[in-house]
Amino acid sequence: MLRIVVDGDGQLWPDLLRQAPGRGAYLCMQKACWSKLSDKRFGALKAKFDLAAGQWAPFRGRLHDALRGRIRQLLSRLRSTAAIGRDAGMQHLWKNAPMLLLVASDAGEALVRQLREAEAKRRQAGVDTRWCTAPASGQLGEWLGRDKVSVLVLDASPQAGKLEQACAWLRCVNEAE
Repeated sequence: MLRIVVDGDGQLWPDLLRQAPGRGAYLCMQKACWSKLSDKRFGALKAKFDLAAGQWAPFRGRLHDALRGRIRQLLSRLRSTAAIGRDAGMQHLWKNAPMLLLVASDAGEALVRQLREAEAKRRQAGVDTRWCTAPASGQLGEWLGRDKVSVLVLDASPQAGKLEQACAWLRCVNEAE
């Protein structure tokens, strides 16, 4: 659930860290819920808050920007422990520890197939491997200070879980456009 807050001008803002002052409401970030959102859905909040008209498009833009910023922030924290790229990622997957595979949305079919096979072998061995679709390889590379990055492998951690959630939410926002 995403916390949203209303500022003094009646504008909705995403509160990703759940630390903004004031009263807020919660928004379901599952794909099924998100696909049904519109200005009409925000009408229920008008009973609680003094909202300006036409909230959906500006809110979606603010949320998109906030999620991209959050992903960038988390990647900068996790970069030193990440295996970046196909070769480093595949080697990292040999470790017998829970992992998060962050795969660019435009990753090639051969790479995706190779990662899925490695994920299946790890699953057979009883090792947890989470899969998450990330933004395009150019964007992921920019955030990591590289040209393009199609895959990033991270050890499971609370920070990696937050990264996985932010990527999943960003995918919902992008698919709703």
